[in-house]
Amino acid sequence: HASELCFYQALSAASMAGSAFGGERRRVEEAVSRVLQRVRAWNIHGPENFEHQVHLLEAELARPAGKVDVALLRYARAAELAMAHGYSQHAAIANERRAELALEQGGRREPWRLLRAAIHGYEEWGAHAVAKRLRNEFSELLAAFRSPEMEAASPTEDLKPQSLTQATWSGTVTVTATSGTGAGALSRTLQITLTVTR
Repeated sequence: HASELCFYQALSAASMAGSAFGGERRRVEEAVSRVLQRVRAWNIHGPENFEHQVHLLEAELARPAGKVDVALLRYARAAELAMAHGYSQHAAIANERRAELALEQGGRREPWRLLRAAIHGYEEWGAHAVAKRLRNEFSELLAAFRSPEMEAASPTEDLKPQSLTQATWSGTVTVTATSGTGAGALSRTLQITLTVTR
């Protein structure tokens, strides 16, 4: 299909954006942006086929721009939607790219889980050579967390992200106010629990 070829060409170009500089990087990003516009148009009429592609390409554009949190969330959403609509190969790509970015940020356990999910997706798709490449390339990481309990767990378990519109932060803020000085000083502490949804 032309749309699939277009999507893979954009992914291929996007993977070079991080190592490109100046004018070359701008050309790569513009090429990916052009494909993203087309995929967004297709998504209007077939979200089950294209919504995950939109998220994956948006992640690829956010990544070289240094928007790490956005990229991680977009990869996660892309994988979730791809799996929901039977695109295990696209979910595998999203999980692999998310794992690589999480590793760049110093993560270990999350990339391990994501790589397992990517390998599972590639195997399911029949891309055994790609799955083997990941096993070889990340053999130390994959071995580091291996245990019977973890191996028995589903490789895609607990990989669903909170969506960008539902991400929440909860925490307690402690505010201490002091008035006066010396022995007569009064101090009052207020604890507030906040839940922020964005």
